[in-house]
Amino acid sequence: MNRALLVLGFALVPAAAHAGGYVTAGVGSAPDLGGELDTYLSGEGHPSARFGVGHGIGPLALELGVSGYGVHGTVPTGEAVDGDALSASLSATLRGSLIGPLAAFLRGGVQRTWIRTDAMDDLSGDGYVVGIGLDYGLALPIAGASVWIEVDREVLALEQGMGHYGGTADLVMAGVRVGL
Repeated sequence: MNRALLVLGFALVPAAAHAGGYVTAGVGSAPDLGGELDTYLSGEGHPSARFGVGHGIGPLALELGVSGYGVHGTVPTGEAVDGDALSASLSATLRGSLIGPLAAFLRGGVQRTWIRTDAMDDLSGDGYVVGIGLDYGLALPIAGASVWIEVDREVLALEQGMGHYGGTADLVMAGVRVGL
């Protein structure tokens, strides 16, 4: 019990100030698709990427981002498909100091996703993203520079013509963040 309270206490301590604007970029694993999405599509062999701009005030930051990954699979007619998934998101990040320049963070937000392939109608829809990660501040002459790693889950509700498809995309990403 005491250990749990200690961990919770560290999580609630604000991280070093992340005031002002920043840009962030990262690359990551191929998405692990779930739900109805993995019936016909796979992200295997397609790395993911994310780019964002944000503004932080103390431990809280708001970020606009774009992320994406490739997909491939086979549709019910047996035809092979190859394409891309692209998401635009608005998310909030809450950071808490751990030890020295190491911070933990939680990220959550809403997103719009489009999946376009060469052999089937486009899928598009809304969803949300949740993530947890670590951020390590770098002692560089660049203000607010850090490296991060994050595990996130995108929950998608997509439409294609008259059909509705729900699913998830699980990702592990690593990147950099630089203050402006």
